[in-house]
Amino acid sequence: MPHIPTAICCQCLVAMRRDKNGVLVEMMAKDGHGALNSYYKIASDRLECPRCHIKILAEFSERPFAEHWQDKYEERRPCDVQATLE
Repeated sequence: MPHIPTAICCQCLVAMRRDKNGVLVEMMAKDGHGALNSYYKIASDRLECPRCHIKILAEFSERPFAEHWQDKYEERRPCDVQATLE
């Protein structure tokens, strides 16, 4: 079976390669007043284009490992980056 890439760089049109496994992402969302709040925490991988070296986060886990409504949410594993749901 041929290798099926996870992501293709839109600029270079080559398959991206995994740069780092297990990047923890804190997803932020706007509340009813427009303020950003932490919504959930999820694991992903960071991919990089071997030509232009642009990096993306992809291959997210199926489920968050923590959600804002859970007890002790803020204490659950610190994240590497924050991203916003728009």
